[in-house]
Amino acid sequence: MFYKESQRHFMGEDLESLNIKELQNLENQIDAALKHVRSRKNQLMYESISELQKKVCDPWQFQRFTRQECCCGDRLF
Repeated sequence: MFYKESQRHFMGEDLESLNIKELQNLENQIDAALKHVRSRKNQLMYESISELQKKVCDPWQFQRFTRQECCCGDRLF
């Protein structure tokens, strides 16, 4: 029963029964949870950006590479 009641409080429901100290504790718990969620989101976004940067080729570098390939006749693979 305590779990369901806490879950309702986290969802902003049944807050009328809480006193000031309980509301402050709930607010602190929600703030901590939000920080954790944002941290995880930022980590995933950073990893995604890093992967995309690895996949994206610098256009100037690619152009120089292809010109060198054409001039030298070397194969890419």
